[in-house]
Amino acid sequence: MYDKKYIKSNFALRVDYHYHMEALQKTYENHGSLHHAYIVLGGEAARENLLRFLNETLGFRTRGNPDHIEFAYEVFGIDEARRVKEIAAERPIGQLKVFVITAKIMTTEAQNALLKLLEEPARETLFFFLVSRAVSLIPTLLSRVLLINERGEAHDLWAGFLLRDIPERLIAVRKIIDAKDQDSAIALLNTIEEELHEARAREHISLGDYCFIVNEIGNCRGHLRGRSPSLKLVLEHIAIVAPYIQT
Repeated sequence: MYDKKYIKSNFALRVDYHYHMEALQKTYENHGSLHHAYIVLGGEAARENLLRFLNETLGFRTRGNPDHIEFAYEVFGIDEARRVKEIAAERPIGQLKVFVITAKIMTTEAQNALLKLLEEPARETLFFFLVSRAVSLIPTLLSRVLLINERGEAHDLWAGFLLRDIPERLIAVRKIIDAKDQDSAIALLNTIEEELHEARAREHISLGDYCFIVNEIGNCRGHLRGRSPSLKLVLEHIAIVAPYIQT
């Protein structure tokens, strides 16, 4: 079981893309302490790993527990941040309150609204924010959390694809083409699509350009799942037509 004194705060922690759930488990098992807030990069598998850690390692029952607060949002905005702050201000019924919040996008306004909460965390409260990418998170928020990367090496390799110029993109896709790695090609298209969704939400891309490239990605994904797909044709096409996003 967890100890009531296990939560620690440290506001000068660096972002470590090699810190995984296994490391979190070992940290707790070896030292009996955890940071008070985490950003977890990953999808549903990352959420399942986190819930397993909470139930099996931490001894915190998530099912039917009023102190387990879980939300999932397409966009986590200012209203959602205020709701979290209100719930966090209430004392836990048991020894510990745990937030698990999944969001495809966290707006800058929402992140700023959370800063004081994460700087002066509620007593015996843990926060886990599950997001797909860290590039959109503001430095002041990242300075208050530990980052756990559950996305896998492939996602990291192509993160920020839309920030690269065409020659850099062509070099990146060449590795997939030479290896004839169809799974990695689809993973790359998924990563680009995630970046497009976020860019559109932040109005960094026009609706017309967004609809065009999302449609192209859908067509390319279908082609890759067909018989004898041409990875070179598909990936070089996307590398060239995908818009350059300047943040």
